[in-house]
Amino acid sequence: NNQFTGSINGIGVFPDMEFLQLHDNFFTGTVPEAVGNFSKLAAFTLHETEITGVMPDSVCDLRLSEGNGGVLASLIADCAPPNPDINCTCCTDCRDT
Repeated sequence: NNQFTGSINGIGVFPDMEFLQLHDNFFTGTVPEAVGNFSKLAAFTLHETEITGVMPDSVCDLRLSEGNGGVLASLIADCAPPNPDINCTCCTDCRDT
């Protein structure tokens, strides 16, 4: 917990990022569509933040699955029912908020 705050909308300027670990901070807003352009992203953790909304399809498309060429093996968010902060159909681990 570094107590970082603010939006992550400007994160798209780092397309070669492999690990994006935002968890346990006070980031706000939504997951930018630009994260789906991070073709080398292997781990994305955003649980225990104030980020809300829907996980973009472009991020889900990065998920490692047979034959798709994706590298995203770990995607963790606050998406567990009954009251998820993020609606995510592709997360590897849905945490309680």
